Amino acid sequence: MSLEVPTAADERAVPFSHGGSELSRGGCHSRPSFFARTCGPFAIGGVRQSTFTLVQTAIGGGVLTMAYMMRLAGLVLGFGLLLVSALTCAVSMSILMKAGSRLNSPSFGQLVVMLFGPGSGVLCDLGLFLYGNFSMVAYFIFLGDFLPDIVKYFNHGSHPMWAPTDDDLRTRCLLATLIPIIPMAMAKDLSVLRYISPLAFASVFYTAVAAVVQAPSLYEQHVGKNGFGDVVLFQFDWNIFRAFSITVFAYNCHLNVVPVASSLVAPSNLRIRKISFRATFSQFAFYTLIAAGGYMSFLGSTDQDLLKSYGGSNVAALCARLLLSLAIIVGIPTNVNPTVRSLYSMFRISLEEEPIQSPETCYEQTWCQSMAERMRQVSCGLFSLWNVLSISCVISEVVIAIYVPKVAIVIAYLGATMGTVMMMILPALVLYKYLAEDYPWGRRALMLSFLSCGAVFSLAGIVVMVLQAVGYIPPSP
Repeated sequence: MSLEVPTAADERAVPFSHGGSELSRGGCHSRPSFFARTCGPFAIGGVRQSTFTLVQTAIGGGVLTMAYMMRLAGLVLGFGLLLVSALTCAVSMSILMKAGSRLNSPSFGQLVVMLFGPGSGVLCDLGLFLYGNFSMVAYFIFLGDFLPDIVKYFNHGSHPMWAPTDDDLRTRCLLATLIPIIPMAMAKDLSVLRYISPLAFASVFYTAVAAVVQAPSLYEQHVGKNGFGDVVLFQFDWNIFRAFSITVFAYNCHLNVVPVASSLVAPSNLRIRKISFRATFSQFAFYTLIAAGGYMSFLGSTDQDLLKSYGGSNVAALCARLLLSLAIIVGIPTNVNPTVRSLYSMFRISLEEEPIQSPETCYEQTWCQSMAERMRQVSCGLFSLWNVLSISCVISEVVIAIYVPKVAIVIAYLGATMGTVMMMILPALVLYKYLAEDYPWGRRALMLSFLSCGAVFSLAGIVVMVLQAVGYIPPSP
């Protein structure tokens, strides 16, 4: 059965509604003062709240690879890649928000199903399942970078007796993270953990500030020295593809774009454009600062994980590692939850599992029988399908992180694959199929060409990175 989707022309004839009140685009309503709009409290569904949600969604551990991206491309070319990815993000975000608000779609996957039919939902769920898992692999790789330095710092700079080598220490620290993560990952409702999300943003923000503040002195120490070299403005080689894929991953907040649009009050074109460009260029300013600050600090020795460049004795870097480790340990379970839900949705498995029958009343059973029944319930709960899948995901991610210690590799592949699909390919298809009549022919052709060229360049990066991995092309540093 095909889904009947109203065209954009039909939607333009219908005023937007929210909360029972109709707000037409051209309708008159009282406008708050500039001070009230800028400094007042965040309103649910408002421009500022929506912008902050999208910025917080995008800015995560991937920001630590921005300086390495600039090392691959050079200072000026890296700035250009950040700008191109920002424009791509703003255009695609605007398209998805406009379509999501008109169709009142609650999620990215539902929007895909509404526009392209039920069969597309399976592919979307598979993509989200893979994207979620490999994003968490990147998180575990960061933990594998942070935790050993923390342990050695508090052990007077040396390895503990239970982990005599760097590889042993990294592996055992990663395995130890399973102790707090697995119990949280098994929970279906993690709403209480939403209060920790500001910590993640604050941790990354602190790291960026620390990088920028220390940049001048570190530049003076390292510029022209052996192993560091001088500032490179343009670096044209095969690594430009990897650098671009890293920036695509960094800007990708598109899983939350459609939910934000569906909750937006009075979703006019003007408000959608405001949110899209403010969110995107807030990220652009943030990424430019940390990329330039980190690269100018370490130049040709900038590591894939910026914090590793500072060594284990830098106190500011130690504080950043502690804050980010806590945020990641709590953040991984919150990402396991939607990842497993995508798998449930892909195979059309109901989340409502059959309840276990409670034991009969105590006077009808012996104490031993009651205890046996309780133990059976606990056992069945531990080995439920949800818990088995959640634990399997987490353990698989840790194993991959142990054997793939370079975080930029994972992030680059994520950006070149699912990041490209969500930020370029699907928005271009939505524009062509549903929003074509919203734009003049010339502007529509320009937007489609821009997104298509970006997608082709990004997908070509997959081929280049595979050829680098097998040795046909010089590998990345």
